[in-house]
Amino acid sequence: MVILRKILKILEDPKYPSIAPHLYLMSLTGLWHPIRSIGAIIKRALFYITVALLFSQYVRIIIKFDNYSLNILLRYAPFHIGVIKAAHFLKNYNLWEDFITYIGSLEQKQLSGKDRVVNNLVNNYINYNRYVTYLFWTMSLVMCNWLISEFYQNPEKESNVEKFVMFDVYAPFSEQPYAYGALQNMMAYLIGCYIVGWDTLVVAVIIFFNGQLKIAKHYCTNLIDGNNSEISHKNIADFHQHYIMLIKYQKTFNALISPIMFTYLVNVSVNLGFSIIEIFQDKDKAVLNFMYLIACFIQLLFYYWHTNEVTVQSLNVSYGIFESDWTAADLRVQKEAALLCVLTTKRLIFKAGPYNEMTLSTFIGVIKGTYSFYTLLSKTNKPHE
Repeated sequence: MVILRKILKILEDPKYPSIAPHLYLMSLTGLWHPIRSIGAIIKRALFYITVALLFSQYVRIIIKFDNYSLNILLRYAPFHIGVIKAAHFLKNYNLWEDFITYIGSLEQKQLSGKDRVVNNLVNNYINYNRYVTYLFWTMSLVMCNWLISEFYQNPEKESNVEKFVMFDVYAPFSEQPYAYGALQNMMAYLIGCYIVGWDTLVVAVIIFFNGQLKIAKHYCTNLIDGNNSEISHKNIADFHQHYIMLIKYQKTFNALISPIMFTYLVNVSVNLGFSIIEIFQDKDKAVLNFMYLIACFIQLLFYYWHTNEVTVQSLNVSYGIFESDWTAADLRVQKEAALLCVLTTKRLIFKAGPYNEMTLSTFIGVIKGTYSFYTLLSKTNKPHE
């Protein structure tokens, strides 16, 4: 345990209290590169090579246009979404950098303050963030290793190259089982890091917003000093500025993830149904396909559970004003508190695309849609009598 703690401590950075491990992982893949270095350039070049290889898979599908190529694409579509996530992050890197800087500076300010309640709230959501992150990392590592181990289970069997193909890409050594298998392994691990880095960063930021809304409610409870209207006025003005910035960056964050979440929502609805079909059709890989299905469900639940928590918590912030000593304040402060109450009743939501709110009801809808797609596929795949 001591060795593990020392290893995990390497991932920490006081500049980014809650999201340091995620930035460390993303820096290893070259997605996060605040310092322009040769290493970062090489890592991004590796990303572009990966994109080119995946593009060759789509070319191959168009040329061959057979069930085998399409099945591979459908089965491992989340890996393709992972590359889209990475590309979208790089495209909007400046926005992400500004947003991440805001998170780090806000948390540093709060942790260095003298308000013990705020300190405890920040530390609580950081600790919860770590549990979720390391759980997700562990699950992803196990799942990726399990997928890759499929290639090595029966190396003496014929057509082993076809047996393990996650990415049906063009390569000069496609007919060499171990060389092509090594390429598959490298791409699986690399794209897996893109996925895990982006996913856990997004979940960590959502947890950040949930924690900050709890802190906002605490601020509201202590805004008003019944004996000093000037202090009350200053507290309200400061909190107003703080909450406006929080809403601003929530909108920025929603704009950054919304297109990806919509793509992922469509993809996962199809992919989950396809995975269920695979469980019943391929008995040899039933356990593997079942674990893959569970991993996809957990990944989706991570998003929708925590975004739903933010939406619920945003509706509780205004209650802090009612719990404050507003009745002892003068009329001017009461009016300011009333206006602040209107601002804090704003419902904060995250969207997957323009119409789908990321709530638990949407998650249940995805499960229903998956079952419908599974029913359609199972009927389509039945042989005609």
